[in-house]
Amino acid sequence: MRALAAAVLLVALAGCVEIAIPSAPPAERPADPDDGLSTLDLVVVESGNGRPVAGAEVRLSIAGVGSIAKTTAADGSAAFTVEPATGCSVTVAKAGFQQRKAALDCTGDQAYRLSLARTPSASSGQGGSPPQGSSGGTGGNGTPPAEGNGTGEGNETAHRPFEPQEPSGSCGSLGSLEPVAPDPTLAGGLALGWPLLELDVALLADPAFVAAHPDDWRSLLEALVQDANLYYEDQLGLRLNLSVLDRLPDGSLAPGSGDGRQRAVARGFMHANHALADVDMVAVALGADYEGSVAGQVECVHGAVSPDYSYLWFEYDQDRDPGALVGSIGIFEDIPLKTYMHETAHLIAAHHHYSDCAESYTDLRTSDALGVCDIMINDVGLASFRFSPTNRLVMRSFVEDLGIGEPVA
Repeated sequence: MRALAAAVLLVALAGCVEIAIPSAPPAERPADPDDGLSTLDLVVVESGNGRPVAGAEVRLSIAGVGSIAKTTAADGSAAFTVEPATGCSVTVAKAGFQQRKAALDCTGDQAYRLSLARTPSASSGQGGSPPQGSSGGTGGNGTPPAEGNGTGEGNETAHRPFEPQEPSGSCGSLGSLEPVAPDPTLAGGLALGWPLLELDVALLADPAFVAAHPDDWRSLLEALVQDANLYYEDQLGLRLNLSVLDRLPDGSLAPGSGDGRQRAVARGFMHANHALADVDMVAVALGADYEGSVAGQVECVHGAVSPDYSYLWFEYDQDRDPGALVGSIGIFEDIPLKTYMHETAHLIAAHHHYSDCAESYTDLRTSDALGVCDIMINDVGLASFRFSPTNRLVMRSFVEDLGIGEPVA
């Protein structure tokens, strides 16, 4: 993880650059499943309730080519058919909602579901907080309800006092797994194609992240999980269901507090304030550089075997827009998302040793110029958004062997 984190630190120092886009928009073509073009079917929904958002502007941008804008229909849908390309991104905007940006795969036909969170002024006063210790529930689309804990909109629940807690017992070693082979009728390719299972996750914002994003920290973390699901669902048949979204109290954590304290604080907080939440993993989003050369960490690979070891932390102290530049050729895309996906995957048995730098070439794009390896490589400068076939097989088999995923109808 040190090589991973060192690259993250360099990216943070470099900031972002804009890539010039010619004025001529990319040509759009009629959709045809066998025409060799890429058809992108997008549905825009409201975060928290899943209702379609009509009248939103959806702008598809292709690096080095241009952009196309469309307006969502009454069912929240918008579709684009373009020449296959790398370096695609989409921006969704509508009055009363916070603008949303996301990277897309334009190398083939894809379907995406994007959520928009209302601006604080548009959503203030709606709903109430769930009871202390409850998880809040979801609408089944991987996002928490709008009335979840810690909104800062006048309905924030009072946190119970707590003390940091170390894990009990031992994480142990990972035994042999019974491989769960994919269904080739569900998806083509090596180690792809499983029925969808849902994992319940909790996400806690540290005080630094809330201070950096006082008005939109919730929507930023919701969007992070939504975007992780674009890859988890497609490659692993796993959906991360954000059932607890909360903030750690001021003063509970600070940069330089020491490795491991992040998880201990989160463990004590969850035991005191969400004791009834039945989650498979808990992540702490850090809004500052806590550990220098380390960008994220778990206590043990396969930590999801035990509730006390199913904790991770990751740094989210950079913009997620593509195009972060280091040196003359080091162009990186969405380091916070890669780090979150990397550490979450560790908890369900993904490992650096199972990485490769072959298959991910198919996912290469200009906004992520060096991302040629499996996301579990321990240098984020080389990580793509793909899991290697070995990591996919191990992760899916581990989840089914442990019995922690709920089938999605």
